[in-house]
Amino acid sequence: MDHRRTLAPGELIQIKTAGDYIYCKWSDRPVRVLIEGEPVEMMTGDLWRPAGGFNGFEVENRGNENPVAVIFTVGRGSYNRQTIQGEVTVNPGIRGRDGQFVDDTRSTVALRVALGNITPVSYNAGQQMAVIGTGLPTPANGRPIPLDDGRIVVGNYSAPWRVYDPEGGYSELAGFDNDAGDAMGVQVGRELWIAVRETLPTKHVAIWCYDAAALSFRRKFPTGLTGGYLYLRAMTVGDGRIYVKTEGASGQSDTVVMMDMSGTVLRQVSVDHSTKSLVVYGGLLYMVGVGGFDNAAVILDAVTLETVPESEGKLPAMDGAGTLSGVALDHRGDLIRIGSTGVLSRCSATDQTLTVSGSVSSCAGAGMLRRDRVVSRALVAAERQPNGSVMLSGELLRAALEIYTGRFMPADYLDYVYAVVADNLNGISPRVIDAGGQSFAAAGLVDDAYGTFPQTLKITLREGLL
Repeated sequence: MDHRRTLAPGELIQIKTAGDYIYCKWSDRPVRVLIEGEPVEMMTGDLWRPAGGFNGFEVENRGNENPVAVIFTVGRGSYNRQTIQGEVTVNPGIRGRDGQFVDDTRSTVALRVALGNITPVSYNAGQQMAVIGTGLPTPANGRPIPLDDGRIVVGNYSAPWRVYDPEGGYSELAGFDNDAGDAMGVQVGRELWIAVRETLPTKHVAIWCYDAAALSFRRKFPTGLTGGYLYLRAMTVGDGRIYVKTEGASGQSDTVVMMDMSGTVLRQVSVDHSTKSLVVYGGLLYMVGVGGFDNAAVILDAVTLETVPESEGKLPAMDGAGTLSGVALDHRGDLIRIGSTGVLSRCSATDQTLTVSGSVSSCAGAGMLRRDRVVSRALVAAERQPNGSVMLSGELLRAALEIYTGRFMPADYLDYVYAVVADNLNGISPRVIDAGGQSFAAAGLVDDAYGTFPQTLKITLREGLL
């Protein structure tokens, strides 16, 4: 009989199974096994056959920092150890910080990292960080739709749609017109989703899905939102749910509708608010109107749709020209704002310090090339060398991954990293750091090193981070 367990640091567990032998089929580090108080250190491939057998045993993780995953086989009679050893040469998976096995989805991406600005810049919550574009047509009807590649689509139900690049240049979008979504849209994975009111065979709301890179139509699917006036005012997606705001007919209340990602209606609530945009942030749904978050937002719980006091809100009032016409969160967590004077700008959602910026090119996959000025919040110190290179110390992996992806890394990013090969780190060239079948977080490895840039980093990651 196999027993699979994950032991927390310092944990002692009991396995109440009788037998003649214990075989350690898998353990990513040594553990202590005790039978009637007699301890034996065991690891993968070890077999223990105590005289007289046993009625149960204990397993102890003597480490103080990391969990350990184990598989013990317990049985009676003879035991073919070679057969089992042959089985364990097949990797049962890889292990994360919590000690649990996950599918081995590791792949390696080679990144050429070059740094630009190395002077830290700090922003307060709500502070304007940059003006992206000016002169937007009929800005009161405009809604920003940030894309993960840094571009921003500006939808408008009374003027041509536009797409802005990060430097502020723009082009008009063919095929997007006033009927292509009164509610504007949001990027979901590799697609841009737009909520559209359709009238055939009966009045209902559908989600039109466009390729987020090419901005070309791919597919659509109906939702369970049907009947009634169905004039769409706002739409967003967050925490695995679709949110749509519909305007009521004359004398009727507006409605906020929550759906799952297939379009099934989960919950709806009547509201009295002239909403320009919906924003999901920190477990709350913000219904944003003219004026900003201070005096023109209704806040709902993103799951129950119950009203939340403004004092519990987490989003700040934003700097910027004119009153607020539309707002959205981008993939980095910054706020993209349209003001009534036709200014498209970026504002900080939190107090933050951007430490470095740069560009990363990759020969892997699609050969992604990130523009310069992609920024990072990594805790680093940088010094420009006489030859133009940059000596960087601190969270080098975080900096490289944030500049590559164009978004800030989650707190557990090291739980996705399994190996790094660098041109130079800590004075060693080349430098190889490999945690084997466990993540850097599981192995207790920290992101703290120094190296000279530009250089190439080959980072082995499992799926879920990029």
